[in-house]
Amino acid sequence: TAMSDSEHPMPGAPVFPTAVSKKGNGSALICTKDPQGFIVTLDVHRWEDHIIKRHPEMAAHLERVKSTIENPQMIQAGEGSTTTAYYYKLSGMAEKKSDDLYVLVVVGRNEEMKTGFVKTAHLLKNVKSDESRIVWLKNQS
Repeated sequence: TAMSDSEHPMPGAPVFPTAVSKKGNGSALICTKDPQGFIVTLDVHRWEDHIIKRHPEMAAHLERVKSTIENPQMIQAGEGSTTTAYYYKLSGMAEKKSDDLYVLVVVGRNEEMKTGFVKTAHLLKNVKSDESRIVWLKNQS
């Protein structure tokens, strides 16, 4: 029997293993790769029942969350945690850079598996920069 087009992955499209959080249930809204090669997933349950409830201003910014994971300006290690990473990127919502807000995406990461899951995401006015915790920095040139 022939398979329908929806059953075939796009030719040449990367096939990523799905990373599901231990607490996660539901389908993935985002499954994408960060600059360090981690496959990061955000599931529907986490988005709707945690992020949107606690940070309703994020409801219109799912695409910015994905963009922050894929192309952050900086990734910092969590304070005292090797399994949590903080991804930062200017949102681009303000005309002047000085008025802009950062999108912060907090990701739980598994170093061995090179997978991660979004714990939370929200907007920030300033980044708490600690050079000793920076694990990845976008080339400014």
